[in-house]
Amino acid sequence: MSRRVERLIEADECDAHGFLDDSQDAMFGMFRRARMGDEQTFGPMTFVSQAGQRLGWASMETRSVRIAQPRAGDRLCSIGAEIGLHAKVRHSRRWMFNVTTGALISMNDNVNVALDLDARRSIEIPAELRHQLQRRHVPEYA
Repeated sequence: MSRRVERLIEADECDAHGFLDDSQDAMFGMFRRARMGDEQTFGPMTFVSQAGQRLGWASMETRSVRIAQPRAGDRLCSIGAEIGLHAKVRHSRRWMFNVTTGALISMNDNVNVALDLDARRSIEIPAELRHQLQRRHVPEYA
């Protein structure tokens, strides 16, 4: 969740008035579009720790606040950071901006718990993954 992604809103994704259709996902549509052509499909991120443990993230809470509805031709930029990091839990926030105007379009918060995919239970975030998350940890943005 902690990366910068850009997306151009195309006319075929919009309603008759030129606004992004409500059936389109402005936030995660970016990731689907970015993966087109890959053999990988859109879905939950999974990892394998250095110890060979398969893990992923179980979403406990997601909150979205939309400030403006994107229009055809808008170039959006989504930027994310970790604003909370605990033994088993991460709190990620994404801000979406209109690149041309600089206006904030939306904010999206996700609270996720590290999950052992085989044991189906919460686990502490493995050290190597925690190290990556800590590089993007900015609690002052909470």
